[in-house]
Amino acid sequence: MGFGKRPIDYESELQRRDATIATQAARIKQLEAEIEGLRKLLAGKGESKTAQKPRFTENYSFDRTNRKKRHQDSTGRRGKDAKRDLIEDQHDIYWPDADPDACICHRQQFAWRIVDGKAVYVCYHIYDLPDSKELPLPPGLRNSRSEFGIEIILILAFLHYWIGVSIDHAREIMQFFTGLDLSKSQADSLLSQLAGDWDEQYDTIAELIALSIIVYIDETAWKVGKRSCYTWAFSTAMYVLFRCGVGRGKDEAEEVLGEFFAGIGVTDDYHAYTHPRKNLEGHSGSLGLTGGQRPLHWGLPEDQHGTRRIGRRP
Repeated sequence: MGFGKRPIDYESELQRRDATIATQAARIKQLEAEIEGLRKLLAGKGESKTAQKPRFTENYSFDRTNRKKRHQDSTGRRGKDAKRDLIEDQHDIYWPDADPDACICHRQQFAWRIVDGKAVYVCYHIYDLPDSKELPLPPGLRNSRSEFGIEIILILAFLHYWIGVSIDHAREIMQFFTGLDLSKSQADSLLSQLAGDWDEQYDTIAELIALSIIVYIDETAWKVGKRSCYTWAFSTAMYVLFRCGVGRGKDEAEEVLGEFFAGIGVTDDYHAYTHPRKNLEGHSGSLGLTGGQRPLHWGLPEDQHGTRRIGRRP
């Protein structure tokens, strides 16, 4: 033992160390037990979660302001099973010269038709030879995808364009009388299809009328709300053409007959017909008519029979 230093009690130091170690060992054992309990608890919670459907209480959509969604009209299309439940009549469709025994059914087409004034859902079975590339089309349908007969499209067009009711009212009238419930999108689509289909036919009829010898022409006014519109009628012995919802100027007649119509126009004395004008040949005069009828002007002067003509084609 050195001078000035207290003697070290090694025995007491060892005893305190052993007591500290024992205390720490007990604490470690306690913590290990708690950890094991927590592991078992977590495992049990995990198993209970897998047996339940997850629930999401948060709003993860882009629209988090709870704004009211805009209503969209249904397209009205149905599945095949739903269509079959509506079928009231069925027809087999063949080419006129086809041998039914040699044909097979290639497809089916479902369409609404008007029968005895009421809407009837019809199933068409389309037959042709096994190697056919072009199948027959059910009469009265526009194409192989049409779901409405042409008569339905014409009724809708008559109500909307000729009578002048709105598309919604036209749908209500059709539903009341025929029982056919058209959506607004279907009605819009049918009228668009009709306009596209009749573009070429309209131009053809207009050309045939312009080539006729005698054409009867008249115009009459009608209104859609506060708007005044006119309907022009051009008729011959074989054709009648209407221009609806247009103006009353002479340009409307020229649109069908051309500037140099070479036939005879029979009409009343409306000033659009009697308005003098120049044609390409330099003549000013009248487009006209026969006998006791009043003249339709813009063409050549009267001939020896008292007839006025619109003009000559160059």
